Amino acid sequence: IMIQTIQAYKEADKILLVIDGKKGIGEDEIQFARTLKQSGLIDKVVLVVNKMESTDELELANDIFKLGFKDIMYTSG
Repeated sequence: IMIQTIQAYKEADKILLVIDGKKGIGEDEIQFARTLKQSGLIDKVVLVVNKMESTDELELANDIFKLGFKDIMYTSG
């Protein structure tokens, strides 16, 4: 399944990765970022951080930048 997933990502123009700002960065997000880097797909990713209205943005921002994504959007609903 992972091979098919990576192939689909390679064919995509952009990959939107949406994370919950209240939960922060977990092991799943770290592993996913690592997989995208190893596959050469990190530049296709737009990281969307949702629920930013009540999160300690500075602490979360440090964790987010460590993932290596260039395009980051912050949202709150």
